[in-house]
Amino acid sequence: MRTHRAKDAWIVRVKVTSATSRATAPSCLISSTISYLVSPLRKRVAIRTVNALTRRVASMTLMHQKQTIEDTVNSQVSVWDVGKSVDVFFTSGYGPALRWTLYEFKPKTDELLWQYQYLQDPETGKCHRYQKYSPPLGLRKLDTSDDTHFDKYLNDLLDPHYLWEFGSICFEEETQVNDFQACLLELMCDLYIETQDVEVTFLIWSVHVLTAVTDRPRHQLHNLLASILRMMIVTYIMGHTLTLVQETLHGVLKTVQHSYTPTPNQTMTMTHTSPRLANRQLKFFFSILRTHMVETTLAWCQKTLHSSGKKESTWLPAFCVLLALAMTVEELQRTLHVQADAKASKGEMSVPAADVEALNACARMDADFGLVVGLFQCKYRDRKWSGDRGSFGNGTPEVREGASKGFLQRLRALVVEKRTCAHLCYGETRLLMVSFHVPGEHLESRRDVPLAKDNQCLYTSRLVARFLLPFLDLPPT
Repeated sequence: MRTHRAKDAWIVRVKVTSATSRATAPSCLISSTISYLVSPLRKRVAIRTVNALTRRVASMTLMHQKQTIEDTVNSQVSVWDVGKSVDVFFTSGYGPALRWTLYEFKPKTDELLWQYQYLQDPETGKCHRYQKYSPPLGLRKLDTSDDTHFDKYLNDLLDPHYLWEFGSICFEEETQVNDFQACLLELMCDLYIETQDVEVTFLIWSVHVLTAVTDRPRHQLHNLLASILRMMIVTYIMGHTLTLVQETLHGVLKTVQHSYTPTPNQTMTMTHTSPRLANRQLKFFFSILRTHMVETTLAWCQKTLHSSGKKESTWLPAFCVLLALAMTVEELQRTLHVQADAKASKGEMSVPAADVEALNACARMDADFGLVVGLFQCKYRDRKWSGDRGSFGNGTPEVREGASKGFLQRLRALVVEKRTCAHLCYGETRLLMVSFHVPGEHLESRRDVPLAKDNQCLYTSRLVARFLLPFLDLPPT
């Protein structure tokens, strides 16, 4: 156990540990084809999809909005101990620790002295909720001038010294079942590192962040990968609680004077401890960055997928963007179920109502992502890409740049290998993961996982499979 999945304001989820043929195209993609062929309608479909996905991401950050957090402080904090600050080191499980100055507060109730944590059982694949102690520490105010500090922190996390293990850390719990998603993300990180032959700068707030800083395609791709990897890193952080570095836990708890703290003996066995209020406040800054990153990425998709131009030059960038979006949406869908469980456990909603709300939101994300995939498939269906020269198989362009070509070849081999390497059984009410590996259909099984509360831990690779598997069945043109 080294990282935490979270819906952090109030709860924490802890980590234990396409181009396609007409014959196989589902009706929604045929509909997308018709939309694509009619340019004005195609543009409206792209804009509508971008706006819908952006709204859904934004709706997940309501608890991290400044006014919501300030309301919580006003209702739960009696007084701040302004005369004594403590420097705290936070970790999400990836990269260097984040240092921040916090202050102790005297709480009005015990609301901020505990938090939910969700442990995933690697045997059953199910999440279990636990309630843990939370020290009463927080930020006295939210200063938007701190945005640049968090932006720099994300840049530091792109350092190859840390990035080489991002895939295995991001999908640590999933690798106990199958390492496909971790390998996929590692390939994307490798491609980013291999194209980093010159210094490339980018502006996260610009809608043109994913467009050319230079006219050289290699540099364009590097710039694009930097942006989408930042989006995935901040999504990982938003989905994992910021906990106190274990070696500093005892010293931090010794500074708490106005509230109950665990005994030294209890502290020795405590792990993944997080100040609930401070965690939520810090996520305020990360949520701003994530919203802008998703907006920027979707705006690039909109511009690219409905525009004309040389397809060969945008196919690989668009391909990488859709892979990143698929992984991001999968993580958001998992988080929606954690949010629903927390709402029900706090009595904000009934269990059935919370589950239905989460499932409906997941279904809308499915539909939105399906439209984006349909637009990609329609734009990049080209009869000129025939024979065995396609770098990702039939119906794909030939990519000649070394790092990019190698990435596509390795990814194709990975998809072929993982298409059939694990077995899932369907029960009456939920999917059951068998405890041993036999010849089966990992990606095909994940592709077909239905949306359900009990299936949330099987969402990883679900949308990725829906995007990648059709490439394997494209006939020669």
